[in-house]
Amino acid sequence: MKFCSVKEALEFLEEETIIPFFDVPILQLPSENKIEIIAIEPLKHLALKGYLRCRNIPLEIARRYCKEIWYRMNNREYFAIGLENCLGGCELRNKYHKNSSSPKSYSFIDRSSDLLLVTEGMFDFLSLAVLNEEMVTASDVIILNSLSFLKDLKNRIPEYREVMLFFDNDPAGEKATKEVLGLYDNVTDCSNSYKKYKDLNVKLNAIRRNVIVQRTFK
Repeated sequence: MKFCSVKEALEFLEEETIIPFFDVPILQLPSENKIEIIAIEPLKHLALKGYLRCRNIPLEIARRYCKEIWYRMNNREYFAIGLENCLGGCELRNKYHKNSSSPKSYSFIDRSSDLLLVTEGMFDFLSLAVLNEEMVTASDVIILNSLSFLKDLKNRIPEYREVMLFFDNDPAGEKATKEVLGLYDNVTDCSNSYKKYKDLNVKLNAIRRNVIVQRTFK
């Protein structure tokens, strides 16, 4: 569950009446509705900043890894938080939906480290960057963007001293973790660090709520 203030909610409504979002999964759209990237900018739109606040991601961390993406689809323009993948496509996230531009693949952050961190999605990674910024900034990182891209890592994983998995605590994430652990000796399952929560962002949100409650009752 995500919490926003009344002021933030009003900001969303005010800003998002300017340009609508398209709330249909891109995979269900006809081919002629292909996403066309028209502008890449630093994150600054109030609606996107508000969405980050609701997910408890500081703007400075999001700006380090993501951009504000303006794109055209079905002859209309939209905007989203964008994370580039290793083939030049973008994962697109806003308050309403998940989208992606072609080509679709995983995202890779190369720091020439012997430690590799692997997360499922953009907000899992951003949450990890908040929870353990020192580790993230010292490691190579792969954001899968879809568990289907796990098969593309078979040649990368053996190159590292250690590979740390941060997959969701749900059947799909647990199955993927089990499969990777069975194939490699240098892999560590890190999901126990947020075992009470579905994923890293849910844990981050819970921590932030607890901090607010503690400050309120001091």
